[in-house]
Amino acid sequence: MKKILIIGGSGQIGTEIIKKYYKDNLILNIDLKDNKIFRNKNYFFFKQNIFKKKKKLKDLYIKLFKKTFTPDIIIDTSYLVARNWNKNNFDNANYETLNTNINANLTTSIWNILSMLQILKEKKRKASVVLFSSIYGIVAQDYRLYNGTSIKENIVYNLSKSAIIHFVKMSANYYVKKGIRINCISPGGIEGKNKDNNKKISFRIKKKYSSQSPIGRMADASELLSAVDFLISPSSSYVVGANIVVDGGWSVI
Repeated sequence: MKKILIIGGSGQIGTEIIKKYYKDNLILNIDLKDNKIFRNKNYFFFKQNIFKKKKKLKDLYIKLFKKTFTPDIIIDTSYLVARNWNKNNFDNANYETLNTNINANLTTSIWNILSMLQILKEKKRKASVVLFSSIYGIVAQDYRLYNGTSIKENIVYNLSKSAIIHFVKMSANYYVKKGIRINCISPGGIEGKNKDNNKKISFRIKKKYSSQSPIGRMADASELLSAVDFLISPSSSYVVGANIVVDGGWSVI
């Protein structure tokens, strides 16, 4: 039985991961809301606003792990945004908006993981850690996808996702000596609700994205599970600091 902590487990990707593992493993989901579809003695939910508690995260996790369990697997699917997230485009960006959202989407996310890694190191616990980046951490956003919609490019999103990949490389190099393997997954476009929650916009983006993708469609969140399964298993014991791209070929053209 594995002890798995999932940050953002109530989101689209996190939910699929919990579905796969929660019946036979201990699961701790840290998120703002519980999706309430999991009812099992092995499932724990901890409501937490990571951004608001950023200065107290390590102490918070020390107490939480004592109450539940110290994980041997950590998977971070979280997506932290601050006020005016949608204004981080080239037409509307300003210093305050950029600074606030980089602090939330990047700095706080990394500090959140570091807080847990420090605890694992102090306890001399071995672990496997999987962070999620994006194809937009590898290539630039394709603005053509958003033509005719209210969605625009987001400077902070690209910066954050690319920084996560490099953080994985740096932290993996350090923590592997402590028995902790850290790797990354970069998904392509995943079919589902967009931030406008508008079916017409969703269909338009899906059609454009699919026409430009070598595989001819968007991904289903469940198609990321094989990569997750590999990275948290003994089969990947020699995989350290890797970024597995699951994008249907989007980033190779």
